[in-house]
Amino acid sequence: MSNDCKLIKDLRDKISKLVAVVKEHRAEAKQVNEPPKPEEIEMEVFYRRPLVTIKEPAYEERWSVIRRRPGTPTAPIDIIYPVREQDW
Repeated sequence: MSNDCKLIKDLRDKISKLVAVVKEHRAEAKQVNEPPKPEEIEMEVFYRRPLVTIKEPAYEERWSVIRRRPGTPTAPIDIIYPVREQDW
């Protein structure tokens, strides 16, 4: 083999080693920059029964029954106003 062939073979080996080192470095840098994936945890889900059940208000029915009655007139109420003497 001539010296040129040996020189080219050495350069090719060094370049292939350099490329391998660069790939490893990029892979390590990528692992450092990416956060680890969260672990999947199996959990049992318990659904809580609602404590309050929402129904139609009971006063609505009573109010409608009261509204249907004809209004009976009542006697007028005497309003007592307090009388104060002025001191001045």
